[in-house]
Formats: sequence, C-alpha cells, structure tokens
Amino acid sequence: MRGELRLSVPSVMVTQLLAEPISAFMRQHPALTVNVSVSDRQVDLIDSHTDVAIRVANLSDSRYKARFLFNNTAVFLAAPAYLARQGRPVIPDDLAKHHPSSHLCLTYSLMRPSHQWTAYEAATPKNKAIIPVQEVFTSDSAEMLLKMATLGHGIAALPHWMAEPHFASGVLEPVLPEYQAMSLPMHAVFKDDAYQPYRIRAFVDFLVAYFNDNPVRQSF
Repeated sequence: MRGELRLSVPSVMVTQLLAEPISAFMRQHPALTVNVSVSDRQVDLIDSHTDVAIRVANLSDSRYKARFLFNNTAVFLAAPAYLARQGRPVIPDDLAKHHPSSHLCLTYSLMRPSHQWTAYEAATPKNKAIIPVQEVFTSDSAEMLLKMATLGHGIAALPHWMAEPHFASGVLEPVLPEYQAMSLPMHAVFKDDAYQPYRIRAFVDFLVAYFNDNPVRQSF
C-alpha cells in the first residue's frame, strides 16, 4: 500500500488512544505516508482533503459515512485537596450554582452550553439530572482541564480513560461515582464516495478491529 493517509484527530486522544493503532498500521504498511492533523474542532473532510476524521460526537452530515469505535464516557473528578477544602458532593444537585454549597466547576468550552452539565445514573442511564454549574474556569483543551483539576481548582467532567491513571495514583478522586457525566460515541468518519481508496477502507477496518480487541474502559 502506497500514498498518503490524511487523518484529523482530537488532541485529547491522539497520544493516549490513537498513537498505538496508527503505529501498528504503519508497521503493516511501511510504504504508506501518514499525515495527522490534531484539532478539537470538527473539520470539513472535503475542504481539508482529509481521508478519515476521528470524532467524538453524534453524526448528522449525510455526506459522510462512519464506523463506530467506542463510547467515550466522562466521569466527575477532583483533587483530594479541593474536596477536603470544599466538601464532597453527595447528589448531582450539590454541583448546581444555586445550591448553598455549590462547587467550582472546570468546564469544556466546546460543549454547548458549557455551564450546563448532565449527570446520568450509571445503573439506569435514562435517569438524568441537568445541572447549571458555577464555572470558575473553562477551556477547549481537556488536558488543561485535567491539569487544573489536579491543581485543586474545582470539579471537572473528563473521559474515564483519561482520568484513570490519576485515580490510581491518588492525584485525583472520583466524584459522584454512581453517576457519569456523558457518553458520546466515537467514530471513524470518512467521505461517502462511490469509490473509496483502499488505504481508507483498510485503516478504518483496522481501527474497528483494534478497539474491539482493546476495549476502552468506560467506568469504575
């Protein structure tokens, strides 16, 4: 296989989840050139000449096809020092800005509206609470939110796979562990062309098989 494979991937996933499968695919096809563009915003595959985009969202554009990879499940978390100082939420409403003991929240600006969180019961996901939170810090970088959480600035809602090493080390602790913040499907997205170059079909098939064999942990 020869030619160039052009990818668009989210910054939060590029090294932790996608570097290894991309590396393995390159070893199988050493004559292939891979061009990875890192962006947390959705790109137009046609205008940007992108072959495959990895997107964490529900899809609506009929010009594209998609293959499901895994659900990206977010959990609530905070540093032990923050919880010792501010107290530990017991129910989702404790996060609400109108609550007497409302907590400081670190929000992801690309989720609209960023100041409104949803908490789902892990055991019964249909049961959910919509919470207007007190934003003390917002960013379009999940890595920055993670860092600010470790520094004790508030509660964040981030992917479980991203937070898990910090739970294991004790740098962060789960908050409201019986709830999850959201679960968004992660897809490999490509153009809906009658002729699909083999490099695109092969890479998408490889990614689907990789995540089937290496499932991403979703919960505690």
